[in-house]
Amino acid sequence: MENGSLAARAQLLGPAIPLFSWDYGAPRSDIPGINSNVISEAYHKLQNGSDMVLGPAADGGYYLVGISKSANVKLDDMFSDINWGSETVFREQSERAKDLGISLGILDTCLNDVDVAEDLEVLEKELQVTKEQLAHPRISIIIPVYNEADNILSTLETVLKKCSRTQAIEEIIVSDGGSTDDTISVVEKFAKTKDVEIKVIKSSPGMIHYT
Repeated sequence: MENGSLAARAQLLGPAIPLFSWDYGAPRSDIPGINSNVISEAYHKLQNGSDMVLGPAADGGYYLVGISKSANVKLDDMFSDINWGSETVFREQSERAKDLGISLGILDTCLNDVDVAEDLEVLEKELQVTKEQLAHPRISIIIPVYNEADNILSTLETVLKKCSRTQAIEEIIVSDGGSTDDTISVVEKFAKTKDVEIKVIKSSPGMIHYT
């Protein structure tokens, strides 16, 4: 297993990975087109028989890989000896899954990543934004919580302090997974004292909400 390869990085996360987003062997955020619909589709495929899912990228790689917790997948076998950075990555990974007897689901959405300046022109059309907007983005921050009444205030304060340097924050979304303590009331009270919009999304334990 090559040092720094996707397999090496994956091993750090343990023997089973529920869902993660990677491009050519390193966690990256150069696929702005990923949205909640894409993530929902990936989870749906994992929950309905696929051991593994891949999201194909336009340059021949893939922007997302997901592995079911119940799948018997050895990460070293799955991700070693792939020609990372080439236009054959998606094909090689698909063939590897087939050779290992892994049920593979492929997402319907093919997305473009941003590697060089020329890719920004494609991104402008894809997202219907201008270069000025890309240069000065507005961001949403999502914080998942469950019974974090004792910690959420310090987390929110830290987020606001860090983001105040760029003034790029659009909103903070606190996604609560059915807390039984005062997490929600603490967040709602804190939100009233700040100018930035802080939303609370409530769900039952074990449920996932996409907005």
